[in-house]
Amino acid sequence: MSRGRHSAPTYRFGCVLLHDLRCSNSCVFCRAGDEPLPDDLPPAAERRLHRDTASLISRGIRRIDVSGNEPLRYSKIVSYLRWIRPRFREIKLLDPGNLLEEEALAREVVEAGPDVIVLPLYGSHPSVHDACVRNDGAFRAVTRGIRHVLDRLGPRQRLDVSTLFLAQNRDDLPALARHLSEDLGVTSLAVNMPMATEEGVGRFFDEFAVSFPDLRRVVLEMAGVPRVRYHLRYVPPCLFSSRELRRLRERGGVDFFNAHFTYRLGDDSAHGDRLAYVDRYREQVPAEACSACALPSTGACDGILRMYLEANRDHPLRPVTASERSDLGDLLVYRRVNP
Repeated sequence: MSRGRHSAPTYRFGCVLLHDLRCSNSCVFCRAGDEPLPDDLPPAAERRLHRDTASLISRGIRRIDVSGNEPLRYSKIVSYLRWIRPRFREIKLLDPGNLLEEEALAREVVEAGPDVIVLPLYGSHPSVHDACVRNDGAFRAVTRGIRHVLDRLGPRQRLDVSTLFLAQNRDDLPALARHLSEDLGVTSLAVNMPMATEEGVGRFFDEFAVSFPDLRRVVLEMAGVPRVRYHLRYVPPCLFSSRELRRLRERGGVDFFNAHFTYRLGDDSAHGDRLAYVDRYREQVPAEACSACALPSTGACDGILRMYLEANRDHPLRPVTASERSDLGDLLVYRRVNP
């Protein structure tokens, strides 16, 4: 399967998905909390988790994401993290973060040794975050969890905070960056474009999609918040003028990631390979402007998510010229292949 002008490379990177667990959130973009799922992994799902993990190990994959609805709800998650610690070079744990409000659990999770813990925060105060995740009290729980994790991180561990561009939080994102920096001591924020399945794309268009003009405006406003590094994922650089891109480069601490990537799942997983379940709306495709753009040929961009092109049919995109490309430096993150 190709993306733009390139075939997607294989990454030495794996993922286990704990989807058979209830989630305390029911986010506007996900609604996982609406599913009648158990509070702990059923025996069959637990056996599948271990088979999937063993499959990744047997294939020589040494970087793993532990993700899903709410992995920390798994009663044996600490034991599982301890088991995989010597078997992987890098372990990344992604969780909504609510359960880390419990200080003892936060301590056990950090001591189990994940290299990176990724927690999402969608607003600078409860009225925004809790509305995005549709869970009263979630803002308080996650911010407490962030503090507990930061207090216990070892020298080779890292906490990443992520967020999404949503209709529900777009105007609060600059305030979120300021809150992270000034109140929590977090100076790096990954900002992602939300995705929807082909079945849920109608709700994406109606309920939480952000227009390209709003996306451009919010990014430029966020850049005005000092001492925060932004990792912008799947935000098209061609939304910005040459002068605006130059301002972002001169500011420093901003990068765009737009290269398609894949990861491997265990052989027993229902999804197999990520490429097999990237449906037509989550696919990156070339826009009309891509034919004159210098980014695809360098591997810095594999196109624009189809759902965003369809949501912004009449918005013009500006090809990035070769001379601009050479001036942008580390503003653009290239395709990364894990060794």
